[in-house]
Amino acid sequence: MSDAAAVLPLSGLRIVVTRATGQAADLSERLEALGAVVGELPAIEIVPLPPSELDARLSQIDTYDWIVLTSTNGVEMFAGRLRDANALVAAVRRWRIAAIGQATAKRLRQHGLPVDLIPDRAVAESLLEALLATGVEGRRLLLPVAEGARAVLPDGLRAAGATVDVVATYRTIRPQDYESDALQIVRSGAVDVLTFASPSAVRNTIDLVGGPIPAAVAIACIGPVTARAASDVGLTVDIEAQDHSIAGLIDAISSWAAQRAPQKEQSNVC
Repeated sequence: MSDAAAVLPLSGLRIVVTRATGQAADLSERLEALGAVVGELPAIEIVPLPPSELDARLSQIDTYDWIVLTSTNGVEMFAGRLRDANALVAAVRRWRIAAIGQATAKRLRQHGLPVDLIPDRAVAESLLEALLATGVEGRRLLLPVAEGARAVLPDGLRAAGATVDVVATYRTIRPQDYESDALQIVRSGAVDVLTFASPSAVRNTIDLVGGPIPAAVAIACIGPVTARAASDVGLTVDIEAQDHSIAGLIDAISSWAAQRAPQKEQSNVC
């Protein structure tokens, strides 16, 4: 190991990223830049749902006051159908769009869509509070979400007098018959930190591992909802991001690592 690498904040740490293929690179590359040895264990796959219901809602595009996006995956599904429906211009002119966090807002802007509201914290409860503050009584809102998403938003909005249309645009599934070096490493406990960015990643990883996660493995979660899912399956959450984003997760891991002594010698196990 070079002297330069030795002073990096995550040097000596072996970290496994459980995000979906195609979404893991951002987190993995940032961790590696800080000196970690990173393995990827894609614990979820994103599967689009038939777009017929969303297309039907888009045909009523002028009736909505707010569009509410709660994930980057939801943005991809929504923006793709919006473009196919040739409704983008009308959307930019009329709608107000709410994003649950900065990553979702960034993806919206990448698709040329404006963002009118982002809550202070990237959780459904904070987004609900921010929307209620705008006055939603009598308003109509469209929520393109993941299948099985929590009902915090629609329930809270309806209770405040809004009309809410919830459309499931995608589902997350567990990869079938999946094996990898990273999976074997997690099973053996030869990893320092296992990262989770969603509740489904937690549940699927437990299924893929097929047994308990060794106690020596630190569990890092992107926010309270994911941390609750980890606790529900019997994991002890060691690291929880205060800023519920990839950057916040990295900051939380770095803070944890700074307090952890002594650092283990870096290896190339992952």
